[in-house]
Amino acid sequence: MAAARNICEIRQSHAKQKARFLASLKKLQEQYQNYTNHGFDKQLPTAIADSWTIVKSCIDFKEGFTSPHNVAVLSVPEDVRSGCYSLGASLVESALFNQTQ
Repeated sequence: MAAARNICEIRQSHAKQKARFLASLKKLQEQYQNYTNHGFDKQLPTAIADSWTIVKSCIDFKEGFTSPHNVAVLSVPEDVRSGCYSLGASLVESALFNQTQ
C-alpha cells in the first residue's frame, strides 16, 4: 500500500509541475501578446514552441540515462517529467514582467 501511495504522490507532483508549466506559458502569452516593442508579440509563438521543445528534450535526455535499467521502477518516468516541467516553468517564469519569486 505504501508503494501505491508513493507512486500516487509522484504522479501528483508530475501533474502539478505540468500545470505550473502550462500556467506560465499562458501568463507569458497574456503578457506579451500585445507588447509590440522590439517585436515581442511576433516572437511569442516561437518562444512558446521552444519552451515545449526544451521540456521534451529534457525528458528525452533524462530518460536516455534511466532506461532500460530502471524500466521496472514506476517512479522514474514520473520524476523525470516532473523535473523537466519544473525546469520549463522556471525558464518561462523568468521571462515574465512581474515575478513574485
